[in-house]
Amino acid sequence: MTQKCCIKCGQVLTAGGKFCPGCGHPVGNSLERDARQSSTGGHWLRDGIIIAGIIIVVVTGYMFLRETPSQPESTAITSPIGHEGMGAALGNVPTDYVGLIESGNQYMDAGDFPLAAEMYRRALEIDGHSPDVRTDFGACLHAMGLPERALDEFRTVSEEHPEHTIVRFNMGIVHYGQGRLDSARQYWESFLQVSPDGEPAEKARTYLEEMGS
Repeated sequence: MTQKCCIKCGQVLTAGGKFCPGCGHPVGNSLERDARQSSTGGHWLRDGIIIAGIIIVVVTGYMFLRETPSQPESTAITSPIGHEGMGAALGNVPTDYVGLIESGNQYMDAGDFPLAAEMYRRALEIDGHSPDVRTDFGACLHAMGLPERALDEFRTVSEEHPEHTIVRFNMGIVHYGQGRLDSARQYWESFLQVSPDGEPAEKARTYLEEMGS
């Protein structure tokens, strides 16, 4: 029978022994056991890295959701009044004044307020005197969540075209959305004094009734 020798010191090994009698180096099943332990340790390391990665992803996702501002709750009074509807289809963006206004109206009808606002902005750069275009521009800004910028446009219309009373109605809408109820009431009451008839007037009366006026 072939004798087994220690791979480290060359000492003849005792049959069934787990350690070399000369140097104590582990042999046989002990080596296999050590190898299994080393392999198991590698799995622990890998699994630990995977778990740590999952924890990082979960924590990062939580922080992102916590820091993302929630959308404000909408109220029943949200829509400034602009132009009459003209449909929702649009092809290429025009460069002429009339074409820009028509495109803005189409985008506004489709509910694409950022693009509508851009069309109106370009039209106002060509000719900034139209109260209708500036009113529509302000209405789009309000729909985009930019109430102060919308109010700036409405104030400009009110100052340059005091006969364009629909901006009073729209300013009431914006102030109502900001929680400035007294200001909203004043604008709607002022609007009704000069424009007592029509759908906007009916809306203004309904809003005032809901506010307890």
